[in-house]
Amino acid sequence: MNNDQEDFYCEGLQSGYAASAPKGEVLIHIDEADKSMLPLFCPDCGGQAYIRKPTFTDKRDHYVHKPVYSEIYRRGESELHRQCKEEIYAEMKERFPEGNWQTELVLNKNKEKGFAKVRPDISGVIDGKNVTIEIQYSSLGIATMFRRMVEYKKRGWYVLWIVPLKKPLSGKRFRPRLFEFILHQMYFGKVFYWMKGMGRDVEGVYFKRLRYTTEVKEFYKEGELMTVGGHKKTYSFLRRPISAPQQFDITNFLFQTTGEWQASKKYRAKKNTPIIPARSLFTNFAKWWDKEPADLENEYFEMLRNAKLLEEDKEESVCEVPVVEPNVKPIELLDPYPVS
Repeated sequence: MNNDQEDFYCEGLQSGYAASAPKGEVLIHIDEADKSMLPLFCPDCGGQAYIRKPTFTDKRDHYVHKPVYSEIYRRGESELHRQCKEEIYAEMKERFPEGNWQTELVLNKNKEKGFAKVRPDISGVIDGKNVTIEIQYSSLGIATMFRRMVEYKKRGWYVLWIVPLKKPLSGKRFRPRLFEFILHQMYFGKVFYWMKGMGRDVEGVYFKRLRYTTEVKEFYKEGELMTVGGHKKTYSFLRRPISAPQQFDITNFLFQTTGEWQASKKYRAKKNTPIIPARSLFTNFAKWWDKEPADLENEYFEMLRNAKLLEEDKEESVCEVPVVEPNVKPIELLDPYPVS
């Protein structure tokens, strides 16, 4: 078992038993379990366990670990959204006083130019380019996100999408929500998170894929002992969050315009991946994570291979190196226009 599996994968539920309390001695077999007994816990790691009883497959009943999600706010919990918007707005207005920064600016519909009505959370001007900062919340649908990205690109606006958090992400493994997966693809392998008091700084997070070893089973076939399992598989949804070693000051971000992107046919055959629309991004090109194992498809590098960067923006785009604080390990920077 590799280091990732040792650190982030627990085999405590594979025996078919769960505990009635964290690290408890009373174990309940899956055949005797029902939902009225919840909560149940993994006897090894103490994490909460779910009962999974497949109905339409031949898989046997089994326990699974309860997934950990990011602590974000939902519709109706507007305080964190307001704090994020006010802090970033104040910082951007101070840093770029001539940028005409506003919140909730209404960009009206224009039939002649093909513009739809849109209202960015924060908007202003940096180096002569219009910038919008959107504060994500969980109930905002993917279709709405894509419509806004398309609309901003048509208007020539560059967008930075930020996800405010109530609590830091789990350091081991968690299950990103769909919009987090989409943002991870849209921004070439990173999501920018924000917490109260961070001002104009954000935390960049890469979602590292995790693998596990399947259960080993033995059985007899025609008098011969057969063994199956014991091979490595990749989790469909679980990821390990890899945070950048330092927070990013968004006033040092750069401009990038990319074309439409969709995963390769080989990957689409396994997952129903959406088409990421052409977009204009306010982002950075920092890379702080290690490459994935060669036998795993790396979303980030695949996107760089397939994304068609618009030629007309090469001369306009700013390519300065972001400022690195003293005594902090420098971050590797990517060429924003890699050779295909």
